[in-house]
Amino acid sequence: MKRIIAIVSWEPTREEFHQYGLDYLKNNYNVSIFYTVNHTGDTTRHSGGRYDGEELYVAQTYWEMSHMIKRYREDAVFLLEWHNANIYWRLLNKYNCRYYVIAQHTTEVPCNTDVLYSDPTMRKEKGLGWDIVRRAKKGPRYFIYGLRNRIVNRGDPRTALIERNKPLALFYSDKSCLKTFDQIIRTIYIPSNDYNDYIDSCRIEAPKSEPYILYIHAGFGFRTWGLLERHYTDSMYDESNMEKYKKQQEALLSKLEDHYKMEVVIAMHPHVDYENYTFGGRKMVMGNTIGLAKNAEFLIYNHGSGSLSFAILFSKRILLIYNDSNKSSYAWKRSFVPVMEELNIRGCNMDIAQNLEEPWDFIETISEEKRMSYFDKYISFGQKTEHTIGEIIGMTIEEDFGKGV
Repeated sequence: MKRIIAIVSWEPTREEFHQYGLDYLKNNYNVSIFYTVNHTGDTTRHSGGRYDGEELYVAQTYWEMSHMIKRYREDAVFLLEWHNANIYWRLLNKYNCRYYVIAQHTTEVPCNTDVLYSDPTMRKEKGLGWDIVRRAKKGPRYFIYGLRNRIVNRGDPRTALIERNKPLALFYSDKSCLKTFDQIIRTIYIPSNDYNDYIDSCRIEAPKSEPYILYIHAGFGFRTWGLLERHYTDSMYDESNMEKYKKQQEALLSKLEDHYKMEVVIAMHPHVDYENYTFGGRKMVMGNTIGLAKNAEFLIYNHGSGSLSFAILFSKRILLIYNDSNKSSYAWKRSFVPVMEELNIRGCNMDIAQNLEEPWDFIETISEEKRMSYFDKYISFGQKTEHTIGEIIGMTIEEDFGKGV
């Protein structure tokens, strides 16, 4: 066996090429990535940008993908991403291919799921039977497919398929995916994405630089559930509120720079439109948040997303900022309040004038007990490793099949 083929259901990024271990596997195998053009996804979801290397093969149709898999089934092992590849799972079973499943999870954050159905907007979007209703709008065939998934296949079509052609192993970050397999296959732990990047960053010597403060920015308000400012409700997205928020933000950053005699660097979020964000001419960086967090004096957040893991992993102090408009949002109730409670820290309300005069009073040091508890619950999911995702996948394939070249 000399070929490794990773199948993804969206246009891949350079970050995914690295995380799947393909750069590691390239040393000993012919490595390829397959995806279909009609299943392209949001290529801005990772700041690493699109991957456009020589190993990328694009199928124009589902049938072309089927032909590509059939062609290489004898001399290849496939890597299949867990979440979005149901159609490819069927093809691998059809041609009795050898394959591994990668169920890599993003870093999580504390959240209050009880508010999900208390918010009328979210209840409408994600209410009971939402998946079936969504499919019904597309036609009878989609409705029946959704209903069958819930009844016949216990909510997951992969469950039935696994029993016919078992994967060689499941690489997982979070144990929540294990219930689908009913403990019928080998399972191997891999780190979550931020934990993986942390392991990588610890091997790289930090370049010398002047001290700085890092603001990990996520638009107006807090990022949660994959949604950004366009989804926040009521008056929060009002233009006057946004302008007020930006003025408060500028005043706070200027105060911190004057007080600590160091610059504030902005870590940009890939989903935010920065056309109207200038940050007073401050340095703005896309795609190196973990590298910047590693060397920062402390971290500023205006949201409760998975990037909080950087503060935990590097033992950094935190300044959480918000205003009264943020407090009225669904994201505040679901994510930001639980984060403050979990870490036992306060936030800085920029609508209180005194807070803008002395924002350093709200910079919090997370206790070691809280830090380790957060690490186990939301970053490592109760396990530890010194190896990256790519190394673990690569070493497993080499152990199973030997080196291909």
